[in-house]
Parts: sequence; structure tokens; C-alpha cells
Amino acid sequence: MAIDLDVLETVSRPWVQFDHLPSGPAQIGQRIDVALSLFGVLPAQPYSMHVVTCDTEARVLRSEEHGIGIARLVHELEVKPADTGAIQIDRVEIDAGWQTGMAALWVSTIYRWRHRILRRLIEAG
Repeated sequence: MAIDLDVLETVSRPWVQFDHLPSGPAQIGQRIDVALSLFGVLPAQPYSMHVVTCDTEARVLRSEEHGIGIARLVHELEVKPADTGAIQIDRVEIDAGWQTGMAALWVSTIYRWRHRILRRLIEAG
């Protein structure tokens, strides 16, 4: 579920809405150009994601992203086994110039939201 773009769209709402997000699992080398709207209210802005690493056996995904005021965002996602299932770890580097602190706070909020929704989806089976 962690690399499924359909799930990404589901767990990101209502904070972020995607236009032109493809369906299915992310693929290594994939370039995804979308338009993002915050809360579905603000005008959609161009955003680009490049899947640099996607290893389903190692359970690792790395993407390099930019757009909507973010010069560079590197997202590393890792899923590790745990006693009660699995743990998803997201590591994010952000360069948004003078807005980096605000962007980091926003991204942190969104990722915490995504984790909660993803947990509910997994529990629902």
C-alpha cells in the first residue's frame, strides 16, 4: 500500500488534492507531473515527482520532488517488519529557501495525517 498512488491520493485528502495523478504502484524511474491543490480550495499548482528508487523486496522508495514553492524535496520511505505488523518510516529533506521551516511544518502535518489514514485502511482490511 505504501507505494500505491491510488492510496497516496486517498490518504492525502483533504489536505492535498491531486490532478493528473496516475493509478497503480509507483515504478522506478517514473516521472509524475501533477497539479496540487491545498484543501481543494487554493488553485492547483504544478508539482513534479521522480521515483529514483522503488524496491518492493527491500520495501524502500525514494523520490525527488519539486513545485509549489519547494525547490527540492527528497522523500525516503521504508517499511520494516515489527512485532505487531510493520512500521513505515518517512525521511524528508526539504529546500524551500526562506520558507523551508514553514514547508517542513506543513509536510510533517500531512505525513502524520497520512499515517493515521493508512493505519485505518490497513485495519479495515
